[in-house]
Amino acid sequence: MRTFLKVTVGLLLLMIALTTALHADRQIKVGVYQNKPKVFVDERGRAQGIFIDILDHIATQEKWSLQYVPGTWDECLQRLRDGQIDLIADIAYSPERDSLYDYHSSSVLTNWAQVYVPRGSDIQSILDLEGKTIAVLKGDISYSGLRTTLEQFGIKCRFSEVNEFIHVFELVHSGITHAGLISRLF
Repeated sequence: MRTFLKVTVGLLLLMIALTTALHADRQIKVGVYQNKPKVFVDERGRAQGIFIDILDHIATQEKWSLQYVPGTWDECLQRLRDGQIDLIADIAYSPERDSLYDYHSSSVLTNWAQVYVPRGSDIQSILDLEGKTIAVLKGDISYSGLRTTLEQFGIKCRFSEVNEFIHVFELVHSGITHAGLISRLF
């Protein structure tokens, strides 16, 4: 009986030690790019936004330690592909991406892109983009979708790739491009 008690207590202590080790803080590296209000780095260098608030809440519940890694959208995608970060706070689903990454089962919010033009522009529809230059975020899934749609319509245009959504607006505002593709929430 005494041996049984020692073995049982020993097993319980081992289980407690293993459980504690399994639930110890886990460091998660999160890619953060500039897409206000969803995810962004503020002027003090801190990760902020709707998705950051959600991740911080989950991290508290799961006892994770989050390390936010700032970069451009394209840099974040490359770091995720290379295993330098564990997740991106906001990444749209596509079948191609699904073969590379794991996705959660429910959407936090639905988003889409819009084509912006300067005041007084003669661009009224997708057909008017023929021969125009469009500013786009490099690596953006909406850029890929717009390019495919334009090809299906037989519309030829040029794209000016930038690393941040704010630069899309700057190119359109300055007249360097005729239009810009932007996330509707930016």
